[in-house]
Amino acid sequence: MTDPAVAPPVPSAAPPARAVGAPMRGPAHLAWWSGGADPARQPIVELDVGPDDGDASLLSARVDGLRAEDPDRTIALVHPGAGGSAATTDNWRSRLGEVVMCLAGRADGFTGDTTPTSLARLRRWTADTLRRAAVPRSTAADVVLVVDELVSNVEEHAPGWMTVDLEFLDHGVLVVVSDPHPTRLPAPGQPPPERPAGRGMMIVAALSAQWGVILEGGTKAVWAELEWPPRVWSSS
Repeated sequence: MTDPAVAPPVPSAAPPARAVGAPMRGPAHLAWWSGGADPARQPIVELDVGPDDGDASLLSARVDGLRAEDPDRTIALVHPGAGGSAATTDNWRSRLGEVVMCLAGRADGFTGDTTPTSLARLRRWTADTLRRAAVPRSTAADVVLVVDELVSNVEEHAPGWMTVDLEFLDHGVLVVVSDPHPTRLPAPGQPPPERPAGRGMMIVAALSAQWGVILEGGTKAVWAELEWPPRVWSSS
C-alpha cells in the first residue's frame, strides 16, 4: 500500500484542565483526516504530541475536542509497543490504511457479540484462522492473548456487537477489534499490585510492535500489530 501524503505536524490547542487520570506512555502519533476515507487517498494531518498526552483523561479530552470541531474527522492514535523494531513502527501510516480497509469489510472477519456463546465461537474462529495460516505456535499464542484482551475490554466497557479481523502481513499479524462505541479510549494503566484487573492494554502493548485506535463516525477500532515471526533477541 502506498503511504499517504502527510502534512507537517501542526500545533493544536491545549486540552482543557481536568483531573489527572491514569498514567501511561503517550501515543507516538496523533493524526486525523477527513471524510472517513482510506488515508492512502487523503492527506493525513499529524498533530504535535505533548507531555499531557501521556495522561489518559487529558488525551481523551483532546480527542473529544477534535471530534467536536468536525464530527466527520477520522481520528487515529498510534502507540509504540514493546515487541517491535524501528522498521516496523516506521510504517504506521500503512497500518492505518490496513485498519480502515478492515472496517470497510475487506477482511473475512468474525462478527458477534459479547455473550458467552459468541465469545466461545470467536475463540474457535481465532484458533482455526491462525492454524490455517500456519502461524508458529508461539506467535499464535500471543495473537490469541491479544484478541482475548481486546475483546475483554469491549465486554467490560462497551458490551454488544463487535467485529474481529486478522490480517496476515509479510512480517506479522494485524489484529483489529471494532465496536460501535467511539466515546472511550483504551489506555494501558498502572493498577496497584493488589488489583487483579486493569492490565489488559499493558499486555497488548507488551506483545505488539505497535498498537492504536481509530475513531470513525460511530465506530471505534482498536488494533495491534504483532511481528511474525517474532524478533530474535541477541544475548550479546
